[in-house]
Amino acid sequence: WQNSQKNDFDFEYQRGISVKLQQYVLRFSILIEVMYSICNNEKLTTISLKTLKLAIKLRDYFFENAVRVFEIIDNTYYDSLTEIQKNVFDKLPQQFKTGEGIEIISKEDLMKIRSFKNFLKDEKLFKKIAHGIYEKQVF
Repeated sequence: WQNSQKNDFDFEYQRGISVKLQQYVLRFSILIEVMYSICNNEKLTTISLKTLKLAIKLRDYFFENAVRVFEIIDNTYYDSLTEIQKNVFDKLPQQFKTGEGIEIISKEDLMKIRSFKNFLKDEKLFKKIAHGIYEKQVF
């Protein structure tokens, strides 16, 4: 499970949260298994697969909530962007077409086209005006 975790996050804070919570999965597993053992009056000998899956669900819950909290308390969403994302955002005009954006990022080799198209989906940064036409949100 841990080796199959996502490594390419949109924002650095997401990576930090994920790494921290991956370590917590083991602790969650122990806690859940101890609770089951006590409730069922059994001796604790192993961590079951069922318990591990529950711990992973708990990790996912905490990850989603931590990301939400970070985005709420973060003063400026712009500050949470990577340097590459900030650079791309700054170079784009206020209103642009997808093709124009691709031309800008390709000319300076700033970002891969697929990453750029995913970047455009961020509704906190861009507003889709029409098909293929975007407007930057003001900070």
